Amino acid sequence: MRLAPPPKANPPLDLIVGPDGMLWFGEPFSDRIGRFSIADGLKEFPLPARCFVTRLASGSDGRVWFTDPVGNRIGSITPKGVVALFALPAPVSGPAGIALGADGNLWFTEIRASRIGRVTLAGAKPTGSITEFPTPTSDSRPAGIALGADGNLWFAEERSARIGRITTQGRISEFSVPTPRSEPEEITAGPDGNLWFTEFKGKRVGRITTAGEISEFPIPGAPSVDRIASGPDGNLWVTAAGGRIFRVTPAGVVADLKLPPGVRPAFITAGPDGNIWFTERTGIIVRMTPAGEIKEFSLARPDS
Repeated sequence: MRLAPPPKANPPLDLIVGPDGMLWFGEPFSDRIGRFSIADGLKEFPLPARCFVTRLASGSDGRVWFTDPVGNRIGSITPKGVVALFALPAPVSGPAGIALGADGNLWFTEIRASRIGRVTLAGAKPTGSITEFPTPTSDSRPAGIALGADGNLWFAEERSARIGRITTQGRISEFSVPTPRSEPEEITAGPDGNLWFTEFKGKRVGRITTAGEISEFPIPGAPSVDRIASGPDGNLWVTAAGGRIFRVTPAGVVADLKLPPGVRPAFITAGPDGNIWFTERTGIIVRMTPAGEIKEFSLARPDS
């Protein structure tokens, strides 16, 4: 029997494993960030009003970092809940994806300004020093970003249907996705040393080598392809519209994993326990074993 949505649902979005080994997720509709583990349960940290947490990343400083497109800023939070916020120079940047770079700094995309940004860290303290690099293609709309095995940051350009690569010195190269207007959206480092990305409208998963060679693999029957994570089993795990999850091997073999009726996965990540975890917009977080067995955990507040 499935869990009923909690009376006071906190729709969780992005989901990552934090520096403390726990699951962290954004609650953009309630100005909170949540932390969860089976042993410790749910802990929520309040944020300033209208702090719309979109994407999260673990920092080299022991903090969780996040993007806030509504406040046009980058933020961080310590395991004890101390929050720091840093405004972006341009007023309408639209910070979206964020990832830890090989240089120990945080790198993020600006989807509305078509830039890649860097937040410099100094030891265990964020300096708030932000540097921005425009993409060669104007109005490229970069979204997801991930650290590659080559030490560079790789990002997906929704509008231009390209995959971008930026070095830690700020040099950018772009590679065209074979399917036009495919809207590459999310990207992750794969277990094979390549980068893997979703094509929202292309209904495909793409693979790009660090040399820039791209292959595409159709996701059968998916109206759109949304999120992607590198799994602990050596495969890629993909969410798609209509409440579907697919497993893709590094060779591009796609398997449709059947979910119980009503399950609607949103963001997905590899957990610290060797399982796959994903969020549902009803205020539930779900654990899924590599064999496809699921267990749900309610994120209801104590006063629900």
